[in-house]
Amino acid sequence: MTPGREAQVDFSQIYYVSEGAVLAAAGSNIGPIGALSDVAAYRVAVQQSSIYADRLQDELVATGLMDAANLFTYDEADHAVRDLKAGRVDLVVLDLLPAEKFASQGGVTLVGQGFSRQRYAVAVPKGATELQTQINLALSKVQNQGAIANLVEEYLALATAEILPMPSPTPLPPASPPAATPTVAPSPTPGCIDSMAFVNDLSYDDYDMTAPPLLEPGQTFRKGWRVLNNGACTWGGAYTLSYAQGNAPWPAMSGQSVTVQSNVAPGATYDFYFDLVAPAAPGTYRVIWQMHNNRGVAFGDRVWVGITVPNPATPPPSSAIQFKLDRPNIRAGDCTTFR
Repeated sequence: MTPGREAQVDFSQIYYVSEGAVLAAAGSNIGPIGALSDVAAYRVAVQQSSIYADRLQDELVATGLMDAANLFTYDEADHAVRDLKAGRVDLVVLDLLPAEKFASQGGVTLVGQGFSRQRYAVAVPKGATELQTQINLALSKVQNQGAIANLVEEYLALATAEILPMPSPTPLPPASPPAATPTVAPSPTPGCIDSMAFVNDLSYDDYDMTAPPLLEPGQTFRKGWRVLNNGACTWGGAYTLSYAQGNAPWPAMSGQSVTVQSNVAPGATYDFYFDLVAPAAPGTYRVIWQMHNNRGVAFGDRVWVGITVPNPATPPPSSAIQFKLDRPNIRAGDCTTFR
């Protein structure tokens, strides 16, 4: 889903969310990659027919920013990573979760991420409300049955725990009790659809993890995000933004779940603020937060806070000069050596 496409067609509820990432060979001096255009000078591998293959072709090759000979397409992502390790290509562009999995196996490293967040849905003609409703019901059914998660697990080679939380499914209406006499039952009305889109950072912007702000060990800070209710449900006091995952030694950087304090109608924005504490140990940290509805179901874009705690500065050398004598006692007239 893109704003341009949304102007031309309507969409079903979102059924999968992903974001882009870039891999380089371990020990490479390439990076950080903050935008897709940063890869133009390198030999880049992508999976054939992927969104990244299309974007590189349309935005870089077709515009003359990238030599067509430097764009390599592969049937399988692992074949691209194999050639990356062998030095046949410089970078591989793919979804974040498989990129993290390849990086954990060694030989490659993550040099960019978050630059191309993708929301997947089914397009329908403008105004085709009945068709859209039926598609939403079908998506809700297969999502509730775990079929979408199974497909992601099978074709993206991800374990269930590695899959990004899916947007909240549309609740299916309960079955009507049997009538005493045959009647024509009215068409069921599906429940509203929860969805949330990230708008912008209100403080401590990490620029998609390309320049995380520097904080002192244990420093307290307040992180804020502006988000958009782009679903059909009004958010109320039972909706929360809660910790999802991260690499900080204290879960959520000591932050607590934040509850929506006022009703947020579809199409309205809302500002979330979290009081957090930077870890004591040096390092770069990323903690992810996820919206949950009044049934505790996760939905929408995920937001994160990214910071760097630098290594402590090396203390300057002492200005005092110290010497040692070659013996403990010196009598008048004796010679000694200073060392």
